[in-house]
Amino acid sequence: MTQQKNLKSTVNADGFEQINHTFYQLPLQLSSHSMSIAKDSYQPCYFHQEVEFIYILDGAMVIYINGAVCHLNKGQGLFINTERLHVIASTGGSRCSYMTMIFDSELVRPSFPFTYDVIEQVTNESAPDYVHLRPGQVKESQLLQLIMRVYRLKDKTSVTVELDMMRIVLSVWSILIDLVEPLQAESDRSNKTIDQLKQMLTYIHLNYQNKLNLDLISKSADISRSHSCDIFREELHSSPIQYLQHYRLYKSLDLLLTNDLSVTEIAYSVGFNSLSYYTETFRKVYDVTPSQYRKDHR
Repeated sequence: MTQQKNLKSTVNADGFEQINHTFYQLPLQLSSHSMSIAKDSYQPCYFHQEVEFIYILDGAMVIYINGAVCHLNKGQGLFINTERLHVIASTGGSRCSYMTMIFDSELVRPSFPFTYDVIEQVTNESAPDYVHLRPGQVKESQLLQLIMRVYRLKDKTSVTVELDMMRIVLSVWSILIDLVEPLQAESDRSNKTIDQLKQMLTYIHLNYQNKLNLDLISKSADISRSHSCDIFREELHSSPIQYLQHYRLYKSLDLLLTNDLSVTEIAYSVGFNSLSYYTETFRKVYDVTPSQYRKDHR
């Protein structure tokens, strides 16, 4: 019988996400999510060594991947390549239910050495950052169906479940190579730019509780203020300070729900310099005050 773990992924301060796998014997994570994305808000920017698939069960979402914008609607999906910065966002406020499948290339490579070249071609640095999967396209539709087949196997207790999953994952790689090859020439991301963005994100994630400004954030990547603003605008469609403020708000959400600190204490602990500014910023994003959010979600 396949053993499952119910563990959340953990995120390092630099945004590198450590994926905890659903199954003890397979480097694969399957999970479903239901979320309400606040207007003009977004989650922190993450990246991980595994490839990731997202399938929209209901609603819609916007995802930024290394600066590109992808709008996903019900029935559509997304392949996110390894170690690509990505963040779920919304500019209008929406509810969305979706599932994710995240797995390491090591899921098949040790047992099937002949897959090495295929995996390398799909995941190398010059490969596309993502592939938008739409049900109206034959190959993309086949891939979406395979993702759902894996997800349906999650709760099965048959002794062949892991073998069945391996078969499907091999088919996933086979289709991916067909989808990725035509896009290779279109992928022209600047590794230097992404590295500079990661440096600034790391600095923000480690120091958000302190007094920060544009000068300090820019210096963390050894670039000018204007260049840092250009990178954030191009890659995250935001500014360094706007990302910082939203990250502080995001960190405050957990504090509001998991401890008895006063709202004032929480405001200062995540880097805001006054309760009034924290409350004003919080209300603009979440349409409620911090106190009301705590009351509604506890």
